[in-house]
Amino acid sequence: MRNFIKNVISLIARFVAWYYIISYFLNKNYKLITLRISDIDGYIGFEIRRFFYNKTLKTSALDLRVHKGAYFVYPNVSVGRRCSIEENTVISLCDIGDDVIIAANVSLMSGGNQHEIDDLSLKFHDSNLPLKRIKIGNNVWIGTRSTIMADISFGCVIGAGSVVTKKMPINSIIGGVPATVIRIRGEKK
Repeated sequence: MRNFIKNVISLIARFVAWYYIISYFLNKNYKLITLRISDIDGYIGFEIRRFFYNKTLKTSALDLRVHKGAYFVYPNVSVGRRCSIEENTVISLCDIGDDVIIAANVSLMSGGNQHEIDDLSLKFHDSNLPLKRIKIGNNVWIGTRSTIMADISFGCVIGAGSVVTKKMPINSIIGGVPATVIRIRGEKK
């Protein structure tokens, strides 16, 4: 009976997701749509987001789990297999590898320099710099309330509240503001 109910909910979620998918392809604002679906509770919300992102992101595995409040800003994002994006996380321009866990309230930014800060004649609203695509390697765990502005190598653990501003070595345990390498995973202390 439980599987039957889940299957019915999944079917309903697909129909609802198609409404949002069609809205996106009719030139609606992607971020606005993803913000709307980020607010849907429960299993049906998971299913709507999974189906919507599978159809609209550059690439996305069918086992993607996007929790309530989390959303993607741009559709040209790649997400690998077995990824979980927890509550209130914002995903900007990036490629995410396989087996990645992104905890709650994380911000994956499109690089660290998004506005011109030295030309005093420009207002910040008029000073947009080109976005940088960041890459998150396979088997990465990003702790809650972290801000990611640079690539993260394979096998890294990012401590809660960290601000990553530069690429770190593979299998690093990283923490702090700005983030530094605490140690390498698998090495004796």
